[in-house]
Amino acid sequence: MPVSESEEILVFNDEKQSEIHQIADFYDMPVSESEEIQEFAEEVEEDIKEQTSISGNREKYSYTSSDATEDSERSERKARSDKSSGRKARSERYDKSSERKARSERYDKSSERKARSDKSSERKARSERYDKSSGRKARSERYDKSSERKARSERYDKSSERKARSERYDKSSGRKARSERYDKSSGLQDALDEERKAKAALEEALMKEKTSTARHKAEKDALAKALKYEQSENDSLCDIIKHISADLKQSQKEQQRGRAKLRNRITITTSEREEDKTAIEKLQRAQQASSSQHQREVSELLVLHTASVTAIRDRLTERQEDSLKKDRHIESLHSDVLKLQSDIVSKVSMVTSLQERVSKCASDLKAEQTKSSSVQRDYEAAVSLQKTEAEELVRLTRVNQHLACENKRLQREEQKLQSDRGACRKLEEAMKKEEARFSRASKKIQSQEKELTLALEKSLTAEKLLKSSLRREKKRFEEMVGKHAGPHSVVAQQLREASAYGMQTLRRENADIRAKLLVLQREHDGERSELRSLSAGREEMLSRTNDIISDNQFTITNLQCLVNELQATESKVKMRQAELEEALKQEKTRNSELQLTVDQISSGLEKERSRSEKHRVELQEALKKQITTLEEKCKLTWSLQKAQGKPRSETNHNFGDIGDFEFRLREQKDSLDESNKALHRLQQEYTDLGRRHCDINAEYRELLRTHTALQVRHERLSYAQGSPDFSLFHSNCAAH
Repeated sequence: MPVSESEEILVFNDEKQSEIHQIADFYDMPVSESEEIQEFAEEVEEDIKEQTSISGNREKYSYTSSDATEDSERSERKARSDKSSGRKARSERYDKSSERKARSERYDKSSERKARSDKSSERKARSERYDKSSGRKARSERYDKSSERKARSERYDKSSERKARSERYDKSSGRKARSERYDKSSGLQDALDEERKAKAALEEALMKEKTSTARHKAEKDALAKALKYEQSENDSLCDIIKHISADLKQSQKEQQRGRAKLRNRITITTSEREEDKTAIEKLQRAQQASSSQHQREVSELLVLHTASVTAIRDRLTERQEDSLKKDRHIESLHSDVLKLQSDIVSKVSMVTSLQERVSKCASDLKAEQTKSSSVQRDYEAAVSLQKTEAEELVRLTRVNQHLACENKRLQREEQKLQSDRGACRKLEEAMKKEEARFSRASKKIQSQEKELTLALEKSLTAEKLLKSSLRREKKRFEEMVGKHAGPHSVVAQQLREASAYGMQTLRRENADIRAKLLVLQREHDGERSELRSLSAGREEMLSRTNDIISDNQFTITNLQCLVNELQATESKVKMRQAELEEALKQEKTRNSELQLTVDQISSGLEKERSRSEKHRVELQEALKKQITTLEEKCKLTWSLQKAQGKPRSETNHNFGDIGDFEFRLREQKDSLDESNKALHRLQQEYTDLGRRHCDINAEYRELLRTHTALQVRHERLSYAQGSPDFSLFHSNCAAH
């Protein structure tokens, strides 16, 4: 039966084409596997050609002997069995090569993990070295600071020794001459005035330093807030990137599942093909038996139905020509399908390359994550440093407040000293007046003493003279008494009384003068004791003033040290800010490069999406054409059935062939539907991948926008460092 054989050949061709389509859809094969698949397809095409040649030979030699046909068919069956065994061996080789490749991929993955672990160990060693170098630098800086403090303390000790020497020299010079002390007290007043001016300048400097520290604290608070915001956003970015990586892993797993399903389908199709081969052999045997019976019946009915057979043959030839034309059209469509499949394979390779690019981008994103984590650690370290610096600033503010209280106390003491100095000046003036008065009184007392001594001497000389005169008078009186004993007794008594009265008056005057001298000496001793007490108080006041001056100088040196330390911390903070700005610039450049790569990948994916849509439309058109051809074939079969309705045996046999043909057509339709479904699934997976890629691109762009917004905020903050608002910091300082 030439018609049934041609139909079987067409069905077999369609099955082989569906198998070739499924094999071509398996796009993630290496080069060796693709070559083996191509060889398998070539062998299938050779089988198809052989079957077509066999069908042609059967059509040519349908009226020859059946023995020769059976021998040729047996030889062909043997050749087919040999080819099937070769195919099985090749499939086994293919399985072995796939196992080897899986092992090589596992080995590559393990080597990559080892390389990653080595890189992580190297990074840890580098971080440890960096930590050790930073610790050494901190130790050297501490040692330098301690040496500077020791030098300052030595200088301060030397200056204190010099001051003690100068104070001793001043005390000795003050003891030597009070006039020189007065001159030096005026010089000390000038020095105190200069010290007041210096203290005022230092207070102004302290106020400026307080304002600067307040500004720095506000800047640090603002930077800490910005860093916290950036840390939160970086955490959100890390979460989003983790979600994206999980989606990518899920998509890869789905692709692997699809590949496994396709492999299972291929195995199923190979098993079905073997079953079809066995069924074809059975059908060929049945055909041979039916052909022998048919030849006998035809030999019996040749006479009766020659005219009808000739007409049927003419119709069959016409329809065979039509079927050949349609077969050619189908072959052209098949070639178009193969071209489309090759285009699909090329596009699949492009998709794989794009997937590799996406994986590279994911690795770049992971690297950026590691870098962002390192930058985040640097930010955290900077924040911790800023917190410590803020604590130091709070401590320094407290110290400054304590120093301000001490300055106020010192100012009060200075005011007291000034009041004491005024009192000392008044006392000195009073002392000078008292000294002048005392000198005058002493001069008067000395002159009075001299006068009294002269008067005493005169009185003594007068007493002596009087005594001598009295003695003379007594002698003369006695002589006169002896001569004139009677009349001169009254005169002698009067003279005696007068001399006794004069002696009593002189004695009284001497006692009064001595009492006055004692009173003056007592007053002089009291004034001397007062002068000594005043001089001792003055010396104590001078020693107190010198001690206060030394304390003020010590506080000034401490404040200068604190100012130097604050300047050093400010320089360190500025260096840290510069490093952070450089890191942000590097991140900007990297993000711009990543954005360019993502834009390129998205543009390539959009182009490939448009091409895949075009090819999908073309495939749908080709499928529609195949469906129309199948419908035409069905119509032809129905027309053949109607034309062959006269002979019952032929009709029954043709009905069986037509049923088989319809069954095969249904199977072909089912296979086509399955292939269409597989294509639709692949297209849906491709569209889903494209959508996911678009979503990833959108999320990445949003991340880039947020990152740029953060960078703009950071730049604004960095530009706003020149004139920030420190009202909050001043209020906090006032609260402290």
